[in-house]
This record gives sequence, structure tokens and C-alpha cells, in this order.
Amino acid sequence: MPPFSCSQRSSMDWLLLLAVCVFIGAASGFIAGLLGVGGGLVIVPALILLFDLMYPDNGPLASRGLTTTVAVATSLACVFVTTVMSGWAQWRRSHVHLPAARRWAPFLVLGGALSGWFAPALPEVAIRLFIAVLVFTVAIILSTRWQPTPGSDLPGRPLSALMAGCTGFFSGVAGIAGGNMMVPTFMYFNLPIHHAMGTSSFLGPFVALSGVIAYIGRGWTDTAGDAMLLGYVHVPAFAAITLGALFFAPLGVRFAHQRSPRILRALLAVFLIAAALRMGYSALDVF
Repeated sequence: MPPFSCSQRSSMDWLLLLAVCVFIGAASGFIAGLLGVGGGLVIVPALILLFDLMYPDNGPLASRGLTTTVAVATSLACVFVTTVMSGWAQWRRSHVHLPAARRWAPFLVLGGALSGWFAPALPEVAIRLFIAVLVFTVAIILSTRWQPTPGSDLPGRPLSALMAGCTGFFSGVAGIAGGNMMVPTFMYFNLPIHHAMGTSSFLGPFVALSGVIAYIGRGWTDTAGDAMLLGYVHVPAFAAITLGALFFAPLGVRFAHQRSPRILRALLAVFLIAAALRMGYSALDVF
């Protein structure tokens, strides 16, 4: 047996893994289409919980401290596919603010690449706590419908570069495309909501792809003995989640035009708070 292997499991285990991943993808796609919330916020905590259950403390992921890293990298791969579609749709609707996109794109790529290269070297407890805080913050925003008060026009290139680089890095660490950071930032700098969301959707693939490439390159040697892993990306989970997300995202969009998503926003906030608390406790070895 190779020193690092996730692939030697029973057929029932693999069927269960794939079925759960399709459900995760369906849930993340539906919620993303309905609420405009990035699917990574659902995928990352769900995958961490799934991997914790299927690959316990003595398993190949947990024993190497890679459970969270694999979940994040896999989420970024899934998010890239879905954000390409949403970004293209926003571009066709002319909702992309080109000056902001030009200023942010190169530094989002740089930040995303740095995240994939440096995040695996961070203690897993630090990554889980960071994700828990981010997920909890988004849950509070969802439950209160908070929006930033517009402040001023878009900043110049130096400040834009700093903000975009940090957004790319922290998004890559958390396994998201950065929309939850970019949308309120663009709104603060007086972009209309449709342009803030459209520009964020257009820029999401830049973050996700640069992060995925870095996570694959960084983990290439680490996971060379496992046919199920491409770098740190769990290939079967990626395929199953993407399938579910692509099928259910249009249903979420259609549902959003038919009725108020207020109840689902509240349920999602509860789920995210529970996921954040669970990740926080697990990081501290309390739960």
C-alpha cells in the first residue's frame, strides 16, 4: 500500500461518498442560484464534515493533517466551474464594471496562487478557525441583511492591488471565489448592486483557477501515491459535486423569481452557524 492513499475503500464506501457529494453539489448549486451566495461556503464545511467521518483520525487525510486542505482545494475546483458560467452570464448582461475588473484581476490571481502554495503549510487548526470565523460572519450578514454604507469612489491602483491580493489569498485559504468579500467592497465604493455582483462573478474564476493550480502543484508530490487525488483536489468528490451544482443552480435561479427566499436565507444562516461552531470545536479538539 502506498504511504498516502484514499483510494482503497470498499465499493459501498465510494457509492456513499459520491452520493453525499452529489447532494452537497445540489445544495450548494441551488443555494447559490437562489441567494447569490458562493457555493464554496456550503461545500467547504460539508466536505470537512464528510472527510472527518469517512477518513477518521487514523485515516490517510487526518493523519497527515490534510483533511481541510483537500476540502478547500476540491471546493475551489468545483467553484471554478460554476463561477465561469455565472461570470459569463453577467458579462453578457453588461453587469461587469471593467475598470474595477482590470485593476483587481491580476492581484486576485496572485493572491489565489499564493494561498494554494502557502495554505497547506499552515497548521490545520488555523485554517479551520479562519474558515469558521468567515462562515460565521457570512451567516450573521445573511440573517441581518446587512449592507455597507457607500463611502467613496474606487481607490487607485496601489490600494486596489492590496485589497485584491488579500481577497484572493483569503478566498483561496477558505475555498471560495471571493464574492462574499468583493460584493460588499464594491458596494462600499459606490458600485450599484448589480454591477458589484456582476463584477464579483466575473472575477471569481480568476481566484478559483489560480488557487486550484497552486493547490495541485503544491500537493503533486505529497499525494503522488493516490489515484483519487490530483494534487490536493479529490477528483471523485469534485466530479460529483460539480454535477449536482450544475444541475440545481438553474433551479435555484428559477425558484428565486417565484417566491421570497427569506425563509431559506434564515435556514442557511442556521446551517452556516452550526457548521462554523462545529469547525471551531473540531479545530480545538473539543468536539
